[in-house]
Amino acid sequence: QPLWRNFRIDATRQNIKIGRITRELTDVALKSTIVNTQANTRNAYWNLAYAIKAFDAAKQSLALAEQLLQDNQTRVEVGTLAPMDVISAQAEVATRRQSVTSSEATRRTAENTLKRLIVGGTEDALWNSTIEPVDLVTVARTPVDLEAAIATALAQRTDLVQARRTMDGTEITISYLKNQLKPQLDLVGTYGTRGLGGNTFIFGPDRTTVIGTVPGGWTDAVKMMGKFKYPNWTLQMNFSYPLGNSAADVAHARARVQYKQAQTQLRATELQVATEVTNAALNVESTLRRYEAATAARQLSEKRREAETSK
Repeated sequence: QPLWRNFRIDATRQNIKIGRITRELTDVALKSTIVNTQANTRNAYWNLAYAIKAFDAAKQSLALAEQLLQDNQTRVEVGTLAPMDVISAQAEVATRRQSVTSSEATRRTAENTLKRLIVGGTEDALWNSTIEPVDLVTVARTPVDLEAAIATALAQRTDLVQARRTMDGTEITISYLKNQLKPQLDLVGTYGTRGLGGNTFIFGPDRTTVIGTVPGGWTDAVKMMGKFKYPNWTLQMNFSYPLGNSAADVAHARARVQYKQAQTQLRATELQVATEVTNAALNVESTLRRYEAATAARQLSEKRREAETSK
């Protein structure tokens, strides 16, 4: 039983504790993979929904350009428009057709990206199918609690959780290395029993002449041991002190430096996470305002299109 060095922690207990932390880190890594997969799938879905809407808008724009081309050709025939305007309309139609082609390619790319995340392989029937998103985008002004969002991110971000658990493992290593700097003092104890077996000789008065024999065997020894008639025990203490412990000192100092570096990196990561959350909140507010402005601009553009069509 160690009484000084290896009393509270030794190599075996260090490995057990670090093994538990490693298992927890594996669980955190799995959770991170699941969260990232869900986020990537969600983003791929909305990217496909956007690509489909953009493709429809491009086709509608092409139809309007073709209608304008027909109108200009009619105006040229009746002499109310210069032929140059027909050429401009034809160029616009060609540009809109390029936009339709590009939008269609973007739509197919977005669809393949989503399929890659939700199918099990190319033999899956969904791989050769066309995906039509059902859920539509709904925009609602929801206030963002920035402080709560930052607190949640600092507590649940998987990279921060991994960094903290890694530091816990480093603390265990530092504790073990610090313990190894102590002298060795061990308490050693043993306890056992004895058994005697075999033939027993009966000697005469001269102590040299055998006058009789009592038969016996190894079973007698086993029975005697089972009765604990002849117990024996030992108790001792061993003390040792290394003359020069530079290797252990260096290992302990290196672990402390690595721990401080990990602390600094953790604080830098926490600051980065807080900055990302703050920027995300600002981006949400900015995007909502741009959406409202775009909605108003679209309504005005539709009114202007109706006026032009009526004209």
